[in-house]
Amino acid sequence: MSHCEAFEPWLPTLLDLEHRKQDGDPNYQNVGFSALVFPVGATNLNARRTELEERFFERYAMRKINQETLPRWQLRLQNRFDEIADRYERAYQIYADYAAQMNGDVLEGWQDTYSGSDSKEYKGNEALEYSGSEDLTRSGSEKVADKGKVTDTPDAAINDTQAFADTVESGESETTFNNRKDTRSFTNRKDTRSFTGREDKTTFGKKITRVITGNNILENVNFSIENWMDIDTLFVKEFENNFLNVFDY
Repeated sequence: MSHCEAFEPWLPTLLDLEHRKQDGDPNYQNVGFSALVFPVGATNLNARRTELEERFFERYAMRKINQETLPRWQLRLQNRFDEIADRYERAYQIYADYAAQMNGDVLEGWQDTYSGSDSKEYKGNEALEYSGSEDLTRSGSEKVADKGKVTDTPDAAINDTQAFADTVESGESETTFNNRKDTRSFTNRKDTRSFTGREDKTTFGKKITRVITGNNILENVNFSIENWMDIDTLFVKEFENNFLNVFDY
């Protein structure tokens, strides 16, 4: 079968193809499921590759390939895989993400719906009393400098200098803090909160409606089983058109 010529008297089955591949026939290498190129990002498909290849062989072992040459058949096989890879990668991921919720859906439970609102009303007085002592300690130094002059003449607005009046005075004050530090300390301080005739009242206006779910366990279990999808089986069935449905006896 050099140069990819057509099979002359017969078309091989998948079993024939795999046997000749294992026997080392160079014309039968790099064909079949094991030669498919899987997307690098398809982590779920890559993780199940061994199981899928085994299921693929079990289903199609006795079926003949549907192309006259191996390269043509491999091209169609790869094309079909590329068409379905993303869909089944997503299916595996969704089933994994929601496995717990799907299993729990068959168990008995309930769903509560709330309507209305609550309100609170307060009456009475509240007092806060402090006992104990509080000390304030300062460290560092503080400097206050004062200087000034007084003006008290009829011409004060004009002679506002000591050169023209003997009673001129103005003031200026300056305070300087050198590393001042204030420390507040509490000695046995106690805060007491007292309530005089205080009354708290809560009014509940909520209404709870409870719906029982999953009370028909057998029915729910059977429904879950019937609708559960075996993704491996569905995946392998996608390659039916790559084989002839003709058998030799």
